[in-house]
Amino acid sequence: AFPSRQTLAGFFKSQEGEWDSNGEVLWLLRRYTELTGRPLKHDWHRAIVRAGEWILFKRQSDGIHAPHAGLMPAGFSAEHLGNNDYYYWDDFWSVAGLNAAAHLCAAAGDVRTSAHFRHGADLFMQAIERSLEASQTIRRHPGLPASPYRRMDAGAVGSIVAGYPLRLYPPDEPRLLATVDYLMNHCFVKGAFFQDMVHSGINAYLTLQIAQVLLRAGDPRFFDLMRTVADLASPTGQWPEAIHPQTGGGCMGDGQHVWAAAEWVLMIRSLFVREEGDRLILASGIPAEWLEHDVSGVCVGLDGELRQRHGEHGRVVNVLPDLALVAHHADHRVGDSGVLRRLALVRPAAHLAILAAHRRGRPVSAQVRFLACVLARNNLVGFAGAAIEVENELEAGSQSALPVAGHAWPLIPDI
Repeated sequence: AFPSRQTLAGFFKSQEGEWDSNGEVLWLLRRYTELTGRPLKHDWHRAIVRAGEWILFKRQSDGIHAPHAGLMPAGFSAEHLGNNDYYYWDDFWSVAGLNAAAHLCAAAGDVRTSAHFRHGADLFMQAIERSLEASQTIRRHPGLPASPYRRMDAGAVGSIVAGYPLRLYPPDEPRLLATVDYLMNHCFVKGAFFQDMVHSGINAYLTLQIAQVLLRAGDPRFFDLMRTVADLASPTGQWPEAIHPQTGGGCMGDGQHVWAAAEWVLMIRSLFVREEGDRLILASGIPAEWLEHDVSGVCVGLDGELRQRHGEHGRVVNVLPDLALVAHHADHRVGDSGVLRRLALVRPAAHLAILAAHRRGRPVSAQVRFLACVLARNNLVGFAGAAIEVENELEAGSQSALPVAGHAWPLIPDI
């Protein structure tokens, strides 16, 4: 259906003045290929190239002596951000779209066009960075504003798209996290995001986007936001587009908002499995209250999804059939042999990492985090600190699981 909605100029037109659509379509097509493992039909290639060229043509000249140099034109953008302006929402989606077009063209064997779009995405991202630097005196805040001509306000929620779902910035990007902190401190009502422009109500789906950024950063506050959104649901499990903070009913837009329902499904998925680059992150959002006393009884039915092709290198990861939790003895010795993989991004005072061993003797790229008490009482090897490196192999037998040099805690917490 998408090609039929593309204009002769290459624009996937929803309505005039919304410049995010081409980036969104291209990003969506790439996600389709990654999650299904299916290549796009050959007929799509021309539409993809035209869509990418439209983005490159549409953005402003880099030579303009203004903070919006190199950005997309002023427009209404996502509608809930305010009046016409040069919104970073459009720019971040456009960069992601160019990266997606580069990926799709490479997959189709069009290496030259792929390099062209990749270079265009890099130049576009440089323009965004220059704009953010130039607008620093306007906003006087380390966060990401809605546009280079706006101070920090509720419209900044549009700019966190660079963290979720686009992942243009790493999980710990300071400007991204400063934006989330600003929104939570200044734009929340009753524990959820209140959009005071256009919508004038609590937004379930924007609250969940903030929760996704927190989840990526390993910030446990994400679950508080999820709980609030769940409490705002109607008896049939739906959310209005905007929710009245006093009545709890709808006050604007659709009564059963599809975007809100989709964000809820994606949020639940991210608790169990999400991607970072070419890695799968498993169970990083499972709260303690969801875990029974016996971890071995926890069953996650994600086998089909985890077998899908993902990542830049088209790598297929077969995780669930090959994972084994490495048990330990009371004397802190490893009981089962296995090949252990270096586990990074383990955060202090947050969830612990379980050692994942591959039964066939090959390491897998997987990280699973649970709470310390659950690990200890179920005799599973766990770590209590940040960024630990272990030996790749522990010989069969009872080799001592000594702490890594420079690490202050024992590998097995005493709880």
